[in-house]
Amino acid sequence: MGIWTMLKNKKSKIFTVVLVVGFIMAATLLLFVINNKSLKSKDFILGSKQGQILKTYQISQKTLFYIDQSAKYSAHQTIYDLAQNGGCNNDDKYLGYNIWRFDEKAQCVPDTAPAKNNFLKIFSVNLDKFLSKYPSIKIPLKNYNLDFKDNNLLGIAINPLKILIGKKGDKAIQIGNYSIKPSFKVDLQDYDFSDYDKLRKKAEELVRICEDENQLEKCVNEKKSIFNDKELGFELDDKCETE
Repeated sequence: MGIWTMLKNKKSKIFTVVLVVGFIMAATLLLFVINNKSLKSKDFILGSKQGQILKTYQISQKTLFYIDQSAKYSAHQTIYDLAQNGGCNNDDKYLGYNIWRFDEKAQCVPDTAPAKNNFLKIFSVNLDKFLSKYPSIKIPLKNYNLDFKDNNLLGIAINPLKILIGKKGDKAIQIGNYSIKPSFKVDLQDYDFSDYDKLRKKAEELVRICEDENQLEKCVNEKKSIFNDKELGFELDDKCETE
């Protein structure tokens, strides 16, 4: 009985090993058949979907970086453009310069609030110029609600940026769209919109000093030094050419 029991146990172990090996071979054959069918039908093989998603994610990050940099450069350009327009954004000009008026006809009164509003209008145009030049993805234009928080410019995207996952033009290998809101934040650092308010007050002071003078141009040239104010950080550039 002892020998028979040992032989029986040995046979059962051999049968178990054969069963496991047979299962592995059957599973391998099944995977081989599935992969062959996938290749013939142009379906995705194992791992290709993940690869396409990863590639799309990398494209999205590259696009978001371009948008962030475009917003940064647009802000710098807008600061310059706004200064060139005297803090204004209208057609009330003389010899190409915006006119600061302090009466009922005023279209441009330099102040903190109007300067901020004009900044946002000019910035929106400058940003769209950058975004429209992006070569590989069509970035939505006029797509931002703009506002200021502390000394940061915030751009909250209205519509998402959609990037196709898969190969364009081949529906057999398209998974869908990768969607993300391309919002941004630009640090304006030490830029101060209240400088326009300070300049307005200096201009009004100069107008009061010279309004009763017969030789207005002479008075302005003599008194324009009031714009030199080290405490406010202003310095008049006497090298500018007059027209």
